[in-house]
Amino acid sequence: MKHFLPAFIALFICVPSQESRAQSPGGVPSPQAWFRAVPTGNFLTGSYRWKDLAGDSIRLVSRSKKNLSKTGAASQPFSLTHSFNFHPALYFPTRDSLAEFTLNYTSLPAGTIVGVFAPTMKSVSTDATLYEVSGRKGEGRAVNKDQVHHIQSGDALDYGKETGEDLLQGNAEQESRESFIARLPRTVSYLWGNRPTHSVWGEATRTVITLGITHAKSDSRFSESFADALMGGNELEGYIPELVVFSRMLTPSERLRVESSLALRHGITLKGSYLDGKGNLIWDAAHNAPYHHRVTGIIRDDGNALAQFLSTTSYEESPRYSIDKNGDSFYEGSPYNLSSSQRLLVLGREYGSKMQDEGYLLWGDDGKPTQLNTLPEDSLWHLSGRTWLAQTNFKEEADTSQVRWHSQDFTITRKGFTDHLVRKGDGASASIISAPLISEDGSLEFICPTKFPSFEIHGKEMFPLKELLLTIVTQVVLAKRMIKQLHGNSHHQSRTLVLQRERNMS
Repeated sequence: MKHFLPAFIALFICVPSQESRAQSPGGVPSPQAWFRAVPTGNFLTGSYRWKDLAGDSIRLVSRSKKNLSKTGAASQPFSLTHSFNFHPALYFPTRDSLAEFTLNYTSLPAGTIVGVFAPTMKSVSTDATLYEVSGRKGEGRAVNKDQVHHIQSGDALDYGKETGEDLLQGNAEQESRESFIARLPRTVSYLWGNRPTHSVWGEATRTVITLGITHAKSDSRFSESFADALMGGNELEGYIPELVVFSRMLTPSERLRVESSLALRHGITLKGSYLDGKGNLIWDAAHNAPYHHRVTGIIRDDGNALAQFLSTTSYEESPRYSIDKNGDSFYEGSPYNLSSSQRLLVLGREYGSKMQDEGYLLWGDDGKPTQLNTLPEDSLWHLSGRTWLAQTNFKEEADTSQVRWHSQDFTITRKGFTDHLVRKGDGASASIISAPLISEDGSLEFICPTKFPSFEIHGKEMFPLKELLLTIVTQVVLAKRMIKQLHGNSHHQSRTLVLQRERNMS
């Protein structure tokens, strides 16, 4: 298939195929539901919804508080969302409705739920419900910002009593309000197990999980309800970017793999170490203890559905709090912009830099002040008092084993990820920066002088594009998920055209 500018010259790209891997959070298989916030359409400033990445079979629905039989798709306008480490999060409460989803084939006698939660600035000292699990009769549970409540016995588990690692400021933690707010959002993991049922009649196989509030007492679908006093009657005021549900208790290693995946995606610093999707240690908290502050990184892990090519910490200190409405990771809160000035350090991968599967670059700092100091021997240099430690498995050598471009009109010289083109006859030159469009990663960038002629792009193994969606970063012209024309963009006496493959899981 051909994608073209008005024809003058032709370039061909050869890309080897790669076998895709099944994807799951932290590489842990078979989640019942795996929700992330995604746009409902093609515009990043339109409406947003939760998408179930575990097969897209579970839907988050909105149920009217005034008329419980009235339901609809749960989505919200972009203005209510917030981004953490360049990923969107939905806002709760959902105004006049309840947000819930139903698992139709399990009562969750045992399970694990791992989520990312970020209370708003004004609600960090107010208790509220994170979610309610209503499955097996008499075994309902409500997880709030400080405790887990059992619906039948009324017993409560204070999961932050000793360490203060909960979402309620002013309870057990021995830190200031400013320090507490700086360490939001956080991952919250809840695991439980009950005795199996041995009744010949079996049991109902349905579970309803309600977000940010417990179900209404008037809801006839439930035979039991929580007392409002347990939660103080408060709904969650905050953001939830991601939530994963398993129908079994995960092992400690599996749980840490899921938590590591969510933490790296959303810029969260865990108390302990980080594992990749195969359980390999990629950040040792004990060994790197002096630098275990604001840990984050860029990573590609296809089996983990983790492609974090641009990263910053969500644990910025005062006054750059990430949960503040002005603390969005994008400049002016727009996903079409670059990173916000509220972020002290942002690192990312350039388009032309290939990043192999399971490759990572993680970093953390020593927690010292960031004030700039002048070196006594040279007043032109100003250094921060804070230092960072970076840890990576990236290879230094460039990938030069493949022939990428062929042309009858140019002499092409390859160096790393850049191909230099010199036109025969008049010597006009241009360059192409390309990372192979394999798996779910890669891009092409053409940098041409304004006097440069138009050209055709022909593909071999990367085309046809019926199963491959490319986005033109400059001047997008898309029709039926296929590129019809490619236009250059005049800028600083040159034309740049960027093609980037869209990832299935984003």
